[in-house]
Order: sequence, then C-alpha cells, then structure tokens
Amino acid sequence: MQQYNKAFSLIELMIVIAVIAVLTAIAIPMYTNFVDHSKTAQTITALNDAQNKVTNEIINRGFKHAQVISGLSSYTTKVDNYGILVVHSSGAITFTANQVIDNMNGNTIVLTPSIKDMKVHWNCHPKHSYLAKKLCNA
Repeated sequence: MQQYNKAFSLIELMIVIAVIAVLTAIAIPMYTNFVDHSKTAQTITALNDAQNKVTNEIINRGFKHAQVISGLSSYTTKVDNYGILVVHSSGAITFTANQVIDNMNGNTIVLTPSIKDMKVHWNCHPKHSYLAKKLCNA
C-alpha cells in the first residue's frame, strides 16, 4: 500500500499567493475609485440640498430680476468628514474639502446665485471641476 503526502507543495502555495496578489492588485484600485465616487456623490447631494434651500428662499421672498440677494438664512454644516459647507446670507454657498473630492483637497468651490429671466441660476468658481459641471448652469 502506497502512502500519499497530504500537505501542499511549495509550488502550489506560490500559485495561490500569486493569484491572491493579482486579485488584490485589481480590487484595491477599484475599491478606491468606488470610495472616491461615493464621496463625490455625497458632496453633490449636500450641495444640491443647499442649492434647493437657497432657491426656495429666494423664490419665497420674492426676489426679482437684477436685485441684490441678501438677508437669507445662513448656516454652516459638516458634510460627513469630507468638508465644511457654509451658506451665506447672500445665498452664496461655499464648500471647502478636507479630503480629496474631485481633486480639491483643501480647495474651495463657491456657488453663487443670480436671478435671470425670473429664474435662479448658479455660477461656480472654479468653473472646470466635476462638481461645477454637476451643480452650476452658467
């Protein structure tokens, strides 16, 4: 009767480690990308909410074409751990990122309302970020 060895050989263990390494090399960048997208989506949601509140307040207060917007409710809120959102009495919204969101770690995006043709339009600075494209119409 022949006795069989019940252990793994060195080559089998090295193949398993290589497969795990390849899977890890693929999974980590995908996970990082997913986390970055979720941070950006949550930031856009918070900024959209602030935009809607300001727009509703502008409409409810009866601001008309070419008027200077002032006297609105102002507040500061934290968007998870991603940054600080400040709504000013002029209706301007400032978001300062404290993590990398849309390549803006430590940078600020400012959304400014203006009234054109009896509608509230939003201008962004800087204009060329992904957040600006999603949030502003000017």
